[in-house]
Amino acid sequence: MSLMRNLWYRGLGGVFGRMALLAVGLCVLTSCDRYRSRQTEKKAIELIQAYEREIAPLDKGVAVAEYEAAQGGSPYMFGCLGDLREERALALSEPTRFKTVSRWYHDKTFSDAYLSRQIGHIYYNTLLYQADTATLRRMARLETYLYEQVVRYLAQPPRDTVPADTLSADTLSLVAAPLPVSALLRDSIVALARCRNAVVRGAGFRDYYDYQLARMDLVPDSLDVWFHTLDTMTRGAYAYLKGEIDAELAARYGIPVADLQPWHYQATFFQDVFNLYDIGQARSYENKNVANLAVGFYESIGLYVRDVFLRSDLRPRPGKVPYVRCYDMNRCGDVRVLCSLESDMESMCDAMWLGGVALYRKNVSGTLPYLLRDMDYTVLCEATGRLFWRLPFNETWLQGMGIMYMPLDTRRTRLESYMNLHAQQLVFCRWGLVMYHFERALYRNPEQDLDKLWQKLQMEYQSLSPAAEAESGSDGWATKWHIVLRPCYYHNYLLGSAVACQLNAYVCDSVLRTPDYWTPDYMATEEVGKFFKNKIFWYGDAYSWHEVLEQATGRPFSLEYYAKWLVGSEPYAEWRAEEEAVDRARREKYLNQ
Repeated sequence: MSLMRNLWYRGLGGVFGRMALLAVGLCVLTSCDRYRSRQTEKKAIELIQAYEREIAPLDKGVAVAEYEAAQGGSPYMFGCLGDLREERALALSEPTRFKTVSRWYHDKTFSDAYLSRQIGHIYYNTLLYQADTATLRRMARLETYLYEQVVRYLAQPPRDTVPADTLSADTLSLVAAPLPVSALLRDSIVALARCRNAVVRGAGFRDYYDYQLARMDLVPDSLDVWFHTLDTMTRGAYAYLKGEIDAELAARYGIPVADLQPWHYQATFFQDVFNLYDIGQARSYENKNVANLAVGFYESIGLYVRDVFLRSDLRPRPGKVPYVRCYDMNRCGDVRVLCSLESDMESMCDAMWLGGVALYRKNVSGTLPYLLRDMDYTVLCEATGRLFWRLPFNETWLQGMGIMYMPLDTRRTRLESYMNLHAQQLVFCRWGLVMYHFERALYRNPEQDLDKLWQKLQMEYQSLSPAAEAESGSDGWATKWHIVLRPCYYHNYLLGSAVACQLNAYVCDSVLRTPDYWTPDYMATEEVGKFFKNKIFWYGDAYSWHEVLEQATGRPFSLEYYAKWLVGSEPYAEWRAEEEAVDRARREKYLNQ
């Protein structure tokens, strides 16, 4: 009996001993894993700090050189820009760092969200430059050459191609057909597309466009579905609107609809339409400083952009590029804008867009790391600009700003103001589809007939005659500066417009407490500024745009709100019914007299 008891105790003790040894072993292994994890995190932090010390000065140098060159830079300035781009490309091409970052990125090594996102940014920033030195130098020189040619092309005064017999007070502000650019410029765009594709395909991307979408937190298939939905949703409404625009412009110029040329559509590519219905907005801006108006509005909602405008270049002059762009020089508050503002509605919209984008960049939290303060590819940054850009179409805003006082017939003014905005949104949406599909196809196959593709897309999405464009002497797609200066970015304008509608809906529901999504009164409401500053701007690029959007509004991204702006008829039907009721009352009163 005692023998059995001894054996039992020994066996039990052996089991407990083995369990204790196993527990000790697990603790040791866990401690080792934690130690290795801490060491890996330490290496990652050191790598990020070294990256920032090396690349941040080059980022600032390139940004300053681009800004100075766009103001009418000399050949020396463009040469400096080329040297800086080349130096930056060579610095980003360091292979050992890329291999380490690539392994961490694909293995999802870090659980810390900020650390993991910074590693992702370094991965995408350096991936494009994993090529031999000759290829990198060629890419840098091509980019600089194209930048210089496009800047000098845009800085040229427009060619007066509008026939003299169509000139009137209404046509003086029209944009003339563009000057032709050389075939070498077109060939350089294609050559650069080939180089970019060759580099990113080595990393598993289908083409450079897919690479850009990945770094913007976008999925190609989802984007295709969204834009197909926009196409289907707007096709009928656009066809009806295009017929109205053609009839309105033909009557304005006194010519048949069949004789309308590209320059009659108020913008070179028919990408915008302003004041289709004249409610007096154009005359309301005479002798007004639109930059001061924008600053005053933003200050009324608690957002301060005056310092940005004071250190920026806002006025037109010979040799200066007339495009609208915002530059973040150092990601530490030195934000500047470049534009050529006049006293008109289009410039008012530009000033509002620039103010919104500049405020986003300026108000990113200073506690965020350098890599998470880069807003160049953020959909939310564009959405903020697009939201404030359209306020000059809002007659409530126009009254609050003292820009325009309402006439006696307020119903018609309100209706036509909404119709102007609706027309602009719809026209821009169809133009955005042209740009998106063209750039997708350009990088998918640079060797195809791009002129034929461009004409096909313009006909399909804008209903513009390719023959008319050919007669205008335009080089078509090669004259669109975004293809060179902001490649694979145009889809952000459409997504930004959609997100702007969603942000506007949230502000109306939760901040202003109004059901009126179309003419909300933002003036002097500091809660609006606090929402953007604390819920949108502060996060910078620490999270993906759709995560910040859902966290701020409590709603995932949806095209629902944009659809109401593009094809919804709620305000149109309501205001039209009011106008028709008033007309019926007037007729009855007249007949009963």
